[in-house]
Amino acid sequence: MTRPKPLTPLHRVVDDDVQLRAWNERRLHEAALLRVVRRVLPRPVAERVHVADGSKTTLELATSAGAIASILRQHGPEILGALRREGCQFNGITVRVQPQVMPASSPKNLPRQWDSSSKQPMDALCQRLPPGPLKAALRRFLRSR
Repeated sequence: MTRPKPLTPLHRVVDDDVQLRAWNERRLHEAALLRVVRRVLPRPVAERVHVADGSKTTLELATSAGAIASILRQHGPEILGALRREGCQFNGITVRVQPQVMPASSPKNLPRQWDSSSKQPMDALCQRLPPGPLKAALRRFLRSR
């Protein structure tokens, strides 16, 4: 019986394919840019910013809200300065607002119907409980139903 071939590590698979290598390099480059940008911004703002395109001479940032975009524009000079200190040469920053797609609404939870079949287990529990505040509260609840 022949032994199976050893598995190829994922990084080698990515490095061997030209297109995958290019995508991975772009991902790593954009992640490095994003770390620099997020260091400059306040944390609540930084969490909502992504690099849309970092391959041109103008850095393109994206966010999901107009208010966040205006804060990004205010911090533009600081962001450019931080990027230059890291060795990235961008002429400017553009900000895109990309609203997120809202998920389909979930169906409403229907309230459970209270009937005699629902009351029987609660009555049995109330009878088994030792005297105390829980038993008194459960008794009041059952009387109101």
